[in-house]
Amino acid sequence: MPNVSLTTSNTISAMQLIKIAMRKINALGSGEDVEADEASDILGTLNGMIEAWAAERLMVFTIQRQVFVPVTLKQVYTVGPGGDFNIPRPPAIEAIGVIILSNPVQPLELPMMKLNYDGWRGIPVKNIQSTIPQKYWDDQQMPLRNVSVWPVPSVQINFAFYTWTAINTFQDLFTPYTFPPGYISAMIWNLAKKISSEFPGFPQATQLVLQEAADTKARIMTMNDREVLPDMTCDPAIVGRGSYAYDWRSDQPSGGNK
Repeated sequence: MPNVSLTTSNTISAMQLIKIAMRKINALGSGEDVEADEASDILGTLNGMIEAWAAERLMVFTIQRQVFVPVTLKQVYTVGPGGDFNIPRPPAIEAIGVIILSNPVQPLELPMMKLNYDGWRGIPVKNIQSTIPQKYWDDQQMPLRNVSVWPVPSVQINFAFYTWTAINTFQDLFTPYTFPPGYISAMIWNLAKKISSEFPGFPQATQLVLQEAADTKARIMTMNDREVLPDMTCDPAIVGRGSYAYDWRSDQPSGGNK
């Protein structure tokens, strides 16, 4: 997990979480212990749930900006453990900016255009060089993502990667982990829901468990919904020259004619 300042109430081990979840469906009494094999199986279910959440944008608690200083100038950079950008492989790369170093005191960061497969395939000459790369394509490969940039940089530049930072899975049953607010409650109720249907002999989830599982997850998704809607524009035929940008949050123009 990234270094963040959280209170101890945001810290829990997998075993603690499993016991609470089992009590929510009356599969474990107060003061009772979970059998080792059963706890190990439920740990797998818990980690599978967390891993699935990493693929949901609104379950990702932060977008992290990390600056990558390329050792060599080339077209394709690998991202992940042992790669050119040696970080844990992010679930997704939200955006990339190119940092121009012509003024080291005040480096300029310019956003790069994100291309899909068709967009990258449509570039006819890919090895053109330039001082400022303008576009990139992320192929989402495993275990290393391959990020291709165009044009190929001809001078030293840096890249700013904006990556999803999801919560970590539990490596064992007893190591305590720290989570952002709201996640522990969501893990407890959603794990209770999952084990009630996946483990033979466990009581079925009550309507309360199902509702709490949905509500606690929805609360996190609302908290993480930082997406800014694009500027609303009006048809040029109505407003005349150009289109008019409008900020829906302030009910004011946001930049005039575009």
